[in-house]
Amino acid sequence: MKCLTKDEITHWLRKHGQIEEPHLQKPKMPSLFHAQFYPPKKFKGIENFTRNFLDEIVAEGDLLVQFAYWELFDGSTEFTLDSWWKSAAETRQLEEVPGCVMSFKDRDQAIALFSITTCFRWQTYIYSSHHQTILFNWEGDVYDAWTTSARKMKGIQKLIKLFKLKLA
Repeated sequence: MKCLTKDEITHWLRKHGQIEEPHLQKPKMPSLFHAQFYPPKKFKGIENFTRNFLDEIVAEGDLLVQFAYWELFDGSTEFTLDSWWKSAAETRQLEEVPGCVMSFKDRDQAIALFSITTCFRWQTYIYSSHHQTILFNWEGDVYDAWTTSARKMKGIQKLIKLFKLKLA
């Protein structure tokens, strides 16, 4: 896992043809397939959904986890994030490095970061380096998924049904 500054995040996204923070884009991008749905309610469900999304939908390439918005830290939140940063030998604060890039083989780190930040009620993205496939957590209340691939969108819709999630 390598932590990235905001400028490094922007560079990574452009290099991989990604749209930065698509939920902020107006008008909505007509070239992307989009689904909006409610996430699982419990941590294990969130973790399992995220794992299935990465294994079945993304399936390859590098991953970028970007923290778009976060609440003030409490002790347990700060402990959790500090532990991740230390494991990556990162000394800078989240404000300086609001993203992490990792290979697909290290996807357990992305699953953990995305799942726990859903529970923290932060806004977090997982971007893949292929097919402009993106999963976004809207403060734990709603998930958005985007992709340029009709086949991958069908897979996302199957996952939504498999996990019995409701469309928003």
